Amino acid sequence: MKSPYTLLIVKNLTESVMFYRDILQLELIEQYEDCIRLRSGEHDVIMFEGTSQFLSTQRLSRLW
Repeated sequence: MKSPYTLLIVKNLTESVMFYRDILQLELIEQYEDCIRLRSGEHDVIMFEGTSQFLSTQRLSRLW
């Protein structure tokens, strides 16, 4: 069974990584140029830099 996840689209991925990893203490699982996957317990947070129109099924599928 896959972990539940939250998908976030952010304006600045670098700043967001610092906040979620360093301040909220989420574990960095995967990192790519334009997206990351963090984990808190059994819950994943997938974060992309850009806009919702920028996302595609192909881009999302590489994280599974």
